[in-house]
Amino acid sequence: MKWLLVAIMVGGLGNPVASWAAEQMGRMTVVLDQSSAASAPTSDAKALETVRATIDGIDAQILDLLAQRFEAVQRVRQIKGVTSGDVPPLRPSREAEVMRALLDARRDPLPPGVAIAIWRELMGSSTQLQKITRIYLPSVIDDGSAFRDAVKANFGSLAPLRQYSDAHSAAEAARADRASLAAVPARSSGWARSVMSGRNAGYAVVARIPFVEAKADTDGFVLGHVPSSPTGDDQTLVAISGSETSTVDSALVRELWEERDTDSRGGRLWLGVLEGWLDDEAASKAVGAASNGGLEVEVLGRYATPIH
Repeated sequence: MKWLLVAIMVGGLGNPVASWAAEQMGRMTVVLDQSSAASAPTSDAKALETVRATIDGIDAQILDLLAQRFEAVQRVRQIKGVTSGDVPPLRPSREAEVMRALLDARRDPLPPGVAIAIWRELMGSSTQLQKITRIYLPSVIDDGSAFRDAVKANFGSLAPLRQYSDAHSAAEAARADRASLAAVPARSSGWARSVMSGRNAGYAVVARIPFVEAKADTDGFVLGHVPSSPTGDDQTLVAISGSETSTVDSALVRELWEERDTDSRGGRLWLGVLEGWLDDEAASKAVGAASNGGLEVEVLGRYATPIH
């Protein structure tokens, strides 16, 4: 290298020898640059190997904790086996409290949606391991696959799904089978009649799905005979029936839509969402203040308010 520099300095760039020396210097520089570049990935590869080893260690810890969690689920199954009877082991209020606590405890960079998806699978699978619970839902028609996917995500990959021709048929199947649940699109027709018919037997709306980030094509209700309790942030779903001239002020009700299937009652039938965990009397008063009177109000169920 030194003698090449001397040749260039002595001869000048115009000299043939100096030109040749400069060319050789350029080639050597390229070789040295390539050698330096080749050594960089070696350092990066070692760093990547270290990080991957850390991830492998974390995965092993997660796997062990999951095994411990499912061992605890088995103990819950043994305890509930004496008291749960023929209804599903699902406890929607408890699940809502867990999901809210989970989101409060979550920290970046873990995305909220990923945390929710993981724990929904955990809770859904835990329910199925305690007791196989069939989920009845209407068939996938008119691009309804989004709702079916939402149901699967909510109840976990182990949940057996059975489809019926429409929401009313799915709701009727769950009303007759106390060991099952029904999942129906909120705005679908006919399922409310089934719940109204089964109220005295403990059949009710027990949850709204998805619990987080619901969209119009995935918004639905879970129907069943399972017990539920207030969580401190809840909603009450009511059926409001009246004559053809009856009206309800939607401004005083959180959500309100008219049910298309009114064959069983005649007149008009609305479904409305009220804030709070309300009994029949409180719900009737709330709706009475939002109407022109002459309405019959029935509570279809109470559930934890979803997170949006």
